[in-house]
Amino acid sequence: MDGSAFTVMRMLRMVRILRVARVASTFGELRKLVMSITASLIPLSWTLLLIFLMTYMFAIMITHVVSDRLMHVKKGEEIEESDLLEEFFGTLPKAMTTLYMIISEGIHWGEVMHPLVTQVSPYFR
Repeated sequence: MDGSAFTVMRMLRMVRILRVARVASTFGELRKLVMSITASLIPLSWTLLLIFLMTYMFAIMITHVVSDRLMHVKKGEEIEESDLLEEFFGTLPKAMTTLYMIISEGIHWGEVMHPLVTQVSPYFR
């Protein structure tokens, strides 16, 4: 091999080193991205806890009001929408599921609000 072949080999080696350096800078950006996502997990968990507690408090309140209303209905009197009230807010887990479905657009608030407004209290509007 003569000197020009060694020069070409050195140039190819330099190109390879530059390519590795470019990839390494990309991994640096990837590292920053991963670190940012990891740092945001703590605030995300606090936010999810706050949403859960708010849903839990409102579920307790609505379940209490609905069950009180269903218990104070006269024995012979039948509420037209008592089945819907029982289905949506009969127990605490049902109420929490209903509220979660409302938040996530799994069910429209109007469908749940109508039995509450007509049978329990117009203040739920």
